[in-house]
Amino acid sequence: GALSAISKDPLTGYGPQNRMTSVLAELPDNIRPQLSFTHVHNGFLTAGIDAGVFGIAALSLMLLTPVIGAWRKEPGPGRDLAIALALLLFS
Repeated sequence: GALSAISKDPLTGYGPQNRMTSVLAELPDNIRPQLSFTHVHNGFLTAGIDAGVFGIAALSLMLLTPVIGAWRKEPGPGRDLAIALALLLFS
């Protein structure tokens, strides 16, 4: 349902206030009453529904910031540890 909703409004999304309304509209009628979630349990899909591809890009950049910072660190004894910790944070 989330992927279908994102494909219908990929640029701007629906906003957090309309998150599950847009997802539930894409699901079969017999499943809707059983789902009482407030988000789709995936950060990237939730960002895509809330803010479209701009939200996915912002989330990706936010998660990549520690990796970029560690990568740009001056080569030395702590760089490998910094990259490992940044990748752990990212994943």
